[in-house]
Amino acid sequence: MLRRLPLHDDDSVLVDQIEHAVEFAQRPYTDVRIVPFNAGHHVGWEGAFTVLEFGADDGILHKGGQLLEEPELITAYTEGLRALAGMALPHEASIDLMRQVAAELKRG
Repeated sequence: MLRRLPLHDDDSVLVDQIEHAVEFAQRPYTDVRIVPFNAGHHVGWEGAFTVLEFGADDGILHKGGQLLEEPELITAYTEGLRALAGMALPHEASIDLMRQVAAELKRG
């Protein structure tokens, strides 16, 4: 959450985290993209998950500390990831937004 309330009313911790994310996002093998709040409900609201794909028909869903192999769930979350990618800002726009939020927090 890019604009969450900082712990102990200390914006500097959040600024440090955002600046670290910006630094990480600029590495050649990363694709950091932000889904705007106004994107509406999506699979990401249900919590963190990972879809592991091993071939055309094989996959595992890691969600809530569980490894799930039900094809319907894997398909639903894979489609959810595609939908998230469609909602997300492009990579450079996401980096720009992170920089903007960090600058706003620094100004107070």
